[in-house]
Amino acid sequence: MPALHLVDPCAALREHVLCYVVRDEAAAKQTPPEAQFPAHTISVLALLHEGRIEAPDHGRDFAECTLLGLQPKPYRLKYVSLPQSTSVLLRAGRAGELLGLPPADMAGCVLDARAAIPSLALQVLMHRARHARSVQERVGALEAYLLNRLDRRTALPAWADALLALGPEIARRPVAELGERLQLSTRQLQRCFGELFGVPPKTYQRIARAQTALRGLHAPGGTPLPELAEACGFSDHAHLSRELRDAAGHAPAALRRAFERQWPALAPLAALLAANL
Repeated sequence: MPALHLVDPCAALREHVLCYVVRDEAAAKQTPPEAQFPAHTISVLALLHEGRIEAPDHGRDFAECTLLGLQPKPYRLKYVSLPQSTSVLLRAGRAGELLGLPPADMAGCVLDARAAIPSLALQVLMHRARHARSVQERVGALEAYLLNRLDRRTALPAWADALLALGPEIARRPVAELGERLQLSTRQLQRCFGELFGVPPKTYQRIARAQTALRGLHAPGGTPLPELAEACGFSDHAHLSRELRDAAGHAPAALRRAFERQWPALAPLAALLAANL
């Protein structure tokens, strides 16, 4: 498993940031040539310091500073020439607020951040990252940029705060029930999900349920799949299998075996799941 450095954010950013992920030279040497990632609701801002990262399913390579929005489908990354990088994982629904880019413009995309969110602060971040010589300096540069964005952000509307406050329940409650809870019509709720996450409610719920199921498949103990399906909000085992094939590219049993056997292509994902991310 790659020796990724996972660094917690400062207190001021915990509402927006899950963690920082640093791939240094030692981790780069242990990284498999290709990694597979499932659909996910988080967004990622990544700084590439050395080497090259290809995103063949998106038809492009990572830029020096790259932004990935919510991803509705599984995708691959290819690591060329021992790439080193520093990334921040942004919580679901928080990237648009923090970075000032509509989530719909990020969803399903791999973007050059220099074009998507140009600013003097971003240029300063990239300059500091180029000259950083340690994990602490790279994370510090990224955190300083995010704190600058936090001070300048436009606060979310009340309905967005109320929706995010539901946490995992967003994925488990029927769309009609969510609307009633938030006092929104179906059409209003559709628009709100688009503004906050960049995708419709059912798409978001499908991805979020799959993420929960992946954590269950990676966890020790081997919960029977029918029980895992019920715990994650799927109607039955067959529903779990269909959704995971679509969101992660494999059936649940195959994913569990891959985690148990430490399949190299899933090692980066397993490292994040082991940290409960």
